[in-house]
Amino acid sequence: LISRRGPVRPTPGPLVCEAPHIVRMWVFAAPGPGLSNPDFCRHQLQEYLRWGRAVSARKVNPDFKKKLAQAFRLPSEADVDDLIACLRSGGDVDPALLRNGCLALVQHLRHEHAANADRDRRVKIAMEAANVGLWDWNLDTDELFVDHTYFGFLGEPRQDRTLLMAEMVERVHPEDLPPFVQATQDAVRGKSSLLIFQHRMRHADGRWVWIETCGNVTARDERGHVTRMTGTQTNITERRQLERALSNTLRVLRALLETLPTPVIIRDADRRVTLVNAAWEKMLGISRHEIVGKLIEEYSNHKLSDNHRQSDEEVLGRKQSLRYETVVHGVDGTHYDVIVAKTPLRGDGGEVTGLAAVVTDISEQKRV
Repeated sequence: LISRRGPVRPTPGPLVCEAPHIVRMWVFAAPGPGLSNPDFCRHQLQEYLRWGRAVSARKVNPDFKKKLAQAFRLPSEADVDDLIACLRSGGDVDPALLRNGCLALVQHLRHEHAANADRDRRVKIAMEAANVGLWDWNLDTDELFVDHTYFGFLGEPRQDRTLLMAEMVERVHPEDLPPFVQATQDAVRGKSSLLIFQHRMRHADGRWVWIETCGNVTARDERGHVTRMTGTQTNITERRQLERALSNTLRVLRALLETLPTPVIIRDADRRVTLVNAAWEKMLGISRHEIVGKLIEEYSNHKLSDNHRQSDEEVLGRKQSLRYETVVHGVDGTHYDVIVAKTPLRGDGGEVTGLAAVVTDISEQKRV
């Protein structure tokens, strides 16, 4: 028995009833002896049309009338209307016509069921290829279905399982549990449209693995209360480790930049300042809090050095490093003879994402 859009009243025999304006549909997979019984076919179609009258006030949906015409091989809309009127009144209908129509409707839903099965198979293949796990939570019973991929993340036997939510919560890292519960409650109560949360789960060998849980509400009862949530889970342990390593590297680089006696400034592709070191602040007399996020030209008390804009455009446009001599002016009126080395910063795709400049003070050499 296949049900759509709600519970189905059991009906004996192999029957198909389908119409867009009717909120219930029931199907038995294969035709049986009932389809050869004219009284049975007439009774089932009359029952079907009674549903239609209750919902559409004696009007049959036009799309369904087209399906009836195709299924019963009726040449005109008038013939469809005659068939419906005859069934409603309990008149005699050709048994062969009834049987052919029922078989056609059964075949139509078989094709639809096969298409749905193909779609489900493609989704499963895609999730396996992406190494993404599936979960489905029944809030009425508090039962959680979790597929085999997820348990593979935790080093447990790779098999689909249904367990209570409390059993899943036991695996969550104690530090992540309160925000995990809060994120879930926010999704259930409608405070957030999606559940997206990164947390640690205990592996079978005792270590912790990072999981990204995503999901949303997929069913509500007649009062609007959430009854089901469905989503995916992804192992992001390697990503988190890479992010942590990158973060550590950036901290080391920032520390090195701060200790360098040479002024350094880094800007994005729009030439807005993203980083300066202490030596640059000292030479220019400009605090990083005043300049980060801005163009150097926007700092009102600063006189630009010669070739500043021209050299920027050359580095960004030609995507090549550039070295030149110029004079840098501090906000206190001090002038520095310097060598500026500018180089483009590139992204993974080779695109220029910014530029960096190292300023070497050669004022003493110039005076000599």
